[in-house]
Amino acid sequence: MRAIYILAASILLANGAAAAVADPVQLYQLESDKRPVENGKVLDMQFREVERADGASTVEVIRTSGGSVSSSIFVLRGMCGLARARSASFFRAVPLSSTPMRLRVEFLETATDAQLRPVNPKEKVFSEPECRMLGF
Repeated sequence: MRAIYILAASILLANGAAAAVADPVQLYQLESDKRPVENGKVLDMQFREVERADGASTVEVIRTSGGSVSSSIFVLRGMCGLARARSASFFRAVPLSSTPMRLRVEFLETATDAQLRPVNPKEKVFSEPECRMLGF
């Protein structure tokens, strides 16, 4: 009888372990291709999703080199790709820290005109059509 309990426990544990390993969350990543950008600089950046939750992701941006404009565009491209990977139509970035650069990207189901065209750019909500328009 004891052998049956041990066998049953072994099967349950093995199935639980297999399910945990078989279903990992694929976190989003984007790396620059180290091309020359403005003023002879080379864009060398990484955009990494480090944590995923319902309705939001925490990302870390590593900037080794690059211009200010190209770096900003790279971050927006990363957020557009992340939103696409999460099947989100709208998103906004909330700064968490500057060193290292960490952002919380929040995904919204809807957005108002005021959110899409805010007076304060820090309150901007981006949309999937804007990402497509930019070629992201």
